[in-house]
Amino acid sequence: MKPITPGTRGPAIEDIQRRLLMLGYDLGRTGVDGVFLGRTQEAVSSFQHEHGLPDDGVVGQATWSALVDSTFILGDRMLYLRLPHFHGHDVRVLQGALNALGFSVCAEDGIFGAGTEAAVREFQRSCGHAVDGIFGTETASALEAFRHLWHGRSPSPHPLQAPDQDAR
Repeated sequence: MKPITPGTRGPAIEDIQRRLLMLGYDLGRTGVDGVFLGRTQEAVSSFQHEHGLPDDGVVGQATWSALVDSTFILGDRMLYLRLPHFHGHDVRVLQGALNALGFSVCAEDGIFGAGTEAAVREFQRSCGHAVDGIFGTETASALEAFRHLWHGRSPSPHPLQAPDQDAR
């Protein structure tokens, strides 16, 4: 990926701006305008700082990956063990929910590895569902049925979800 630098314009900047807005960053009154200057550059720098990335105001591969990872919501996609591993905010929420329900994932690192797959399998088994280790629609619905037991005990809610709003 070619780094996106201040002054760049176009659809890629609009995508970055939409993701930053989803995460709660203030882009000023212009909002999504496709121009990487001013408030957009400040928001990128803030995002980088908050995520332990080099705070250079440039969207390179590491910043882009972290930005995409941060915008996944639990239920957006099917999760399963693969290489490279799925990773992102949705995986971290899944791990927190499973841990809160007593299905030990160990580290809530946002990476769908062997420990997360094993916890998903145990959760599926306990619900009487097909045990395949895949966090798909059926498993997501079952986990949602237990939301009252894990919501608030898992990592902080996603910025797209109001505190009292149910996830998908």
